[in-house]
Amino acid sequence: MRKESALRRVSIQCRATPRGTLNIRLNLDPGTLSLKEQGSGWIGQVEETFVEVNETGATLSKISDMKQFEIASADSAHFDAQGVTWPMSIPLLPGATKITIVVRDSKTGHVGSLTVPLQ
Repeated sequence: MRKESALRRVSIQCRATPRGTLNIRLNLDPGTLSLKEQGSGWIGQVEETFVEVNETGATLSKISDMKQFEIASADSAHFDAQGVTWPMSIPLLPGATKITIVVRDSKTGHVGSLTVPLQ
């Protein structure tokens, strides 16, 4: 069964710096990702967008990135059980009250999103 959301777990931690930094660890569900066989493993690609908004819903920041990941055949059992995880750090802008994270599987176009309040 294919799930609509590519986001399985997202943990967000704010680290105190003079301007503030938002440290995010994305964990994507392996059942929602399309992989292409390559060499002795598989390769996948997702596009991610992070949008910080203020209390009125105005966009303060929008950061987009593309992530390509490889799964060696020796790591396939771990991938099947845990998915794929990577960290991301972005500036936390003054006045930001929410962040929306959007992840899109580049091959299938499947999209998952999550909005998290910042406190």
